[in-house]
Formats: sequence, structure tokens, C-alpha cells
Amino acid sequence: MATLRTSRHILAAIYRRLLLRTRLVGITGSCGKTTTTRLVAAVLATKGRVQSSPPESFNFPTKIASNVLRTNPLSRFAVYELSGAFPGRMARSVRVMRPDVGVVTQVGYDHYRNFRDLDLIAREKSGLIAGLPEGGVAVLNHDDDRVAAMGRLTRARALTYGLGEGADVRGVQVSSRWPERLQLSVVHAGLRRHVHTRLLGDHWAHAVLAAIGVGLAMGVALEDAIAAIADVEPVAGRMHPHEIPGGITMVDDTWKAPHPSVEASLRWLQQARASRRIAVIGTVSDYPSKSARAYRRTVRHALAAADLVVCVGDRASSALRAHASDDRSRLQVCRSVRELRASLARLLGAGDLVLLKGARRDHLERLVLDRTQPLACWRDSCALYGRCTDCALRHQPERPGSAAECRA
Repeated sequence: MATLRTSRHILAAIYRRLLLRTRLVGITGSCGKTTTTRLVAAVLATKGRVQSSPPESFNFPTKIASNVLRTNPLSRFAVYELSGAFPGRMARSVRVMRPDVGVVTQVGYDHYRNFRDLDLIAREKSGLIAGLPEGGVAVLNHDDDRVAAMGRLTRARALTYGLGEGADVRGVQVSSRWPERLQLSVVHAGLRRHVHTRLLGDHWAHAVLAAIGVGLAMGVALEDAIAAIADVEPVAGRMHPHEIPGGITMVDDTWKAPHPSVEASLRWLQQARASRRIAVIGTVSDYPSKSARAYRRTVRHALAAADLVVCVGDRASSALRAHASDDRSRLQVCRSVRELRASLARLLGAGDLVLLKGARRDHLERLVLDRTQPLACWRDSCALYGRCTDCALRHQPERPGSAAECRA
């Protein structure tokens, strides 16, 4: 297997030298990579043919080698995610891909357990920028000091984006209050233009600005970039809204749940306009403290953002120690998603807005699918990497036994 991987890397490195017409864009960061990749691809498509990573693809070095090998030499651009989840992974990917443009979203606590230090995480991700050629472009988050500092590691041109003063591509007047979608104004080179998106949450503003920055660096007019972004739908599992029969809206944010992304999603929920706001919290990951403490903090924030909070999973019992005395009626705990399904069937009504926030292993997206195509699979444990949408197991009967009641 190691020989096969090495051979693939060698073939990809050779093939990369033949891609004379194609500009390769590498995107990394602790979160927001997939949405940024989709936005960048849409912007660059205004200039020619684009290939990009599919939303649920892997982004480790062997997959990067496969992406390079499948790149059509007639494509004008190729946009791929790069992982920095483990020490040394970024350098291996960059050696194969040799990107012309590097984008770093932010340095956060995603994959914290593999590094235990934000500076080490930043060092790993900076390998993308350090590997850029002199004629390349580094597109960097101006609002993240660790990312902004990466501009000193390369001879490539640096272009910054962000919400703060001094960013080359700056966002102002950012708002995302449901049922409205994210919108903002972008300021660049004396121009100011309004941007309408299909995205949910002000935390996607940086992804929008990064995409505009890449577009500008590659010769896309600001107006064309804005028009392309307006048509991009949310990626499945990343703040993706679903209108459910009965007048209920469920927002699927279940691809992964590093602690900072939970906070961003709850901030969106707190600002939303709805008859009732409900937060469903599954597995939370990548926190720099003990798990019980992180869960209690998450639940306290959820109670501040929502009218009702429902926690599900092995560690959900930690939530019961997070409530104040007057919050008891607004907090429930379920042992399994099957229990949660039964509880929500009783609780939900017209006008409810439900945020589903958890990790892939929770498969909370089943709660959305079940409303339109009833499922048979309510397994508590699943080792499959992907989502339930196209999984054949979703039609296999659930295990016998009745679901217990959720606890308040």
C-alpha cells in the first residue's frame, strides 16, 4: 500500500508539470474550507473551465495526488482543499500539488488534539503559503493574526481579506438574520459593492471575501465575482436549510462540530426571527479543555440563543449540570437520535426553526431525511464516513426495542 501511495505521488508530481495552462488553487484552514472552495470555484468559473474538490471528498496527500491526476489539462483553474490535520501532511500535499494560489481561512481549534497548540497548527497550515512560487498569490485572512503573519513566509504576492481596517478586500455591514440570508458590502480599491448570498450565518463572510480575493487576483471583475457568489447554495451539512412539512425549518449543520463552529451557529440562531428557536446539540469536538466543561459551556450558550435546547449522545448528560434553575423547562437530554426523533415529533410545530449541530458520527441529518422519506436506520453507532443521504443502510430496519423518553 505504501508503494502504491508513493507511486501515485510520483506520477502526480510528474503530471503536475504538464498542466501548463491550469492555475491550481489550494485552500486550507481550520474551518470553512469546503464552502470557500465552492465559492472560489464559482467565481473562477466566470473566466473559464474549473475543477474542484467535491463537498465530501477527502483532502489528505493521497487524495490530493488523485485530484492532480484527474485534472483536465484544458481546465483553466483547479481548486482543491488541503488538509493540515496532522504534522507534515501539508508539506506532502504541497510538494505534489505545487499550487499557484494559496488560501488560508483561519487557525482554530479544529484538530486541536493532534497538535495541542495553536501556533503548531498555524505552522502546519503555513506550509501551503511557504510552498507558493514567486509568481503566485497568497490570499490570507487579515483578521487572524496567525494567518496574516504567513505573508512573511513567501515571495508570492500577498492579498488580504477580512472585516478589519487594512484588509485589501474588506467586508462591512455584515448581516444574516433569518429568514434573510448573509449579505454584506465589500470594499476594494476605492470601490464599494453590496453582496447578496444564499448562505446562513455571518461567519461565512470571510469565505465570501476570500473567494472575491482569489477572483480579483485571477483577473475576475468585482461585479462578476459578486454575481457568481449570489447563486451559490449552502453546502450540504454546513448551515443548509430545509423546509419540512408542517411549516418547520431545519438547518442542517452536521458535517462536523469543532467548538468554535458551534458558537458561530448558535450566534446565528440567537439573531434569527422565528416563532420558536430550537437548538439540537450532538457531539462537540476540538476543545482546549475537559469535555464536560466544554459541553456545559456550549449548553449555556445554547440556552441563551434558543427557546428550547435538546442535547443528544453519550456526553449529553453533562448538559443537565449546565442549566440555571429557571432553564429546566427549556433543556432536554436524549440518549440516542432515535429518542430524539420521537421527542421532536411531539415538540415541533409550525413556525419552529431548528438548528441541528453535531459531528458526522451523530448522523443528525437523519432527522431531516425522515421527514420526507421515512428511514429505517436509527443506529446509535456508525463507522461510515459520509452522510446518510445516499447510504443504502438507511432502509435497513432499526434494531428492535422501544425508544425511551428524553429527560428534562
